[in-house]
Amino acid sequence: MSLASAAGGANVPPRNARIDRPNYDETQLRDWLGLEPGQFEEARRRGLIPPPDLGDGRWSAVVASELDTKLAGIVAQVSGGKVVSG
Repeated sequence: MSLASAAGGANVPPRNARIDRPNYDETQLRDWLGLEPGQFEEARRRGLIPPPDLGDGRWSAVVASELDTKLAGIVAQVSGGKVVSG
């Protein structure tokens, strides 16, 4: 089942092979979620993506998984439901 199907047909970013990690820096989290840089920054600005929860400026796998469950809603809020490319 594709992510779009799992998300009820929402237009969510495609993902290449994902590398699951114990924690993520900003680029790793953005790529893991399949967001474009502008989408990620806008989501952070709006508080949809919380500040890093680990002391070294990284996000834990727990937070990454929580964000993954909210991805369709995040994309809808930062790009009107459309995947931004570029």
